Amino acid sequence: MGGQHILAVDPGGTSGLAWCPVEVVEGSLDERFGNVVETGDIVGSVPEQAWKISKGIFRLDVVALACESSDHFLLRRREGTLRKDSLIPIKMEGALGAVCYAVNQQRGTYKHGLSFTTQTPANAKTTYTDKRLKLVYGVNLPGTKLRHQRDAVRHLLLLLTRMRASPQFKAAVLGEQ
Repeated sequence: MGGQHILAVDPGGTSGLAWCPVEVVEGSLDERFGNVVETGDIVGSVPEQAWKISKGIFRLDVVALACESSDHFLLRRREGTLRKDSLIPIKMEGALGAVCYAVNQQRGTYKHGLSFTTQTPANAKTTYTDKRLKLVYGVNLPGTKLRHQRDAVRHLLLLLTRMRASPQFKAAVLGEQ
């Protein structure tokens, strides 16, 4: 578990987490990815989840954090579309932004900070279908119990792909000169 990591969060009543070593940015993104990515779920209120994630950030020495951000439910006026968990992605985005600020303050003189990126669910889910996750990236998380972890993997892959496609974005995310 040593070394630096990249973490992705799919927020909700149950938040999915996916992380991998930062070295994956330079390697091949193929079926071997399933061997290096790790996943998990956390539950609790937004402050409880943010606290658990912050502990993981220090334990894993996370240098880049991607979080799903979604306000799509605000655009819907149909009755019954707002659920109890509808505001969690927006609340979690704010909480994790605060966590990143606090981590960067604490790290202070360390050589690296913590980059925070938000991504939409539509980009992650349409680019990385369940079939593609399994066949191309070697990630097999079947069933509804693992859907949050699967969505977090999608966000992790989206961030990795964006970093690999743009050296400027990669440098900004990883704090490279």
